[in-house]
Amino acid sequence: MALTFREDMRLRAISLPATFPEGPHTFWSHSKGFEHWRAYRVDMSIYTPDQMARRDASQWTKVQVILAPVQFLAFLVSFGLVVRYLATGQGYAIANASVLIKIALLWTITVTGMIWEREIFGHYFLAREFFWEDVGNAVAILTHNLYFLARALHWPDRAVMLLMLLAYCTYLVNCAQFVRRGIQAGRQRRRADLPQRLKDSQA
Repeated sequence: MALTFREDMRLRAISLPATFPEGPHTFWSHSKGFEHWRAYRVDMSIYTPDQMARRDASQWTKVQVILAPVQFLAFLVSFGLVVRYLATGQGYAIANASVLIKIALLWTITVTGMIWEREIFGHYFLAREFFWEDVGNAVAILTHNLYFLARALHWPDRAVMLLMLLAYCTYLVNCAQFVRRGIQAGRQRRRADLPQRLKDSQA
């Protein structure tokens, strides 16, 4: 199997020492016909090889892979129901139920994610590799659970639903953080697989 140009460049990154003046996360490509070398930046790895192995073997990885899209689907449904209620004044009961389901799912993915983080990185929360994602998750948890405070303070239904729209905005930001991490992890895996692909292409 032939390697793409991008894969070939990333393969060069694996074999180069981390002593170049541009830093340890650069690699070089040779312009055809010229002795001209250009530096290309490579994303820093998220996982060490041991962490990647634990991630792949963990049952909690599968749990997160299932819960993440389920929660996103619940968000889309709930967001639509909340906006419908705010726009028309109808459907409060189902909008409120959807909010409770969304909060429950957020707690579920947070608790299972903490177990996953402990298994992979040795910390239940705020591991160095996922520090900002965990901060974003904490903000989302806080804003979602303001629902219960607003209920205890007897806020009007409309004010509570507006508060949940704010909470959903924090969830979207945190969701984007984890999607970005997932893309980086995929890139890291593809780089790790390049040596074997090179062998297969030369066979």
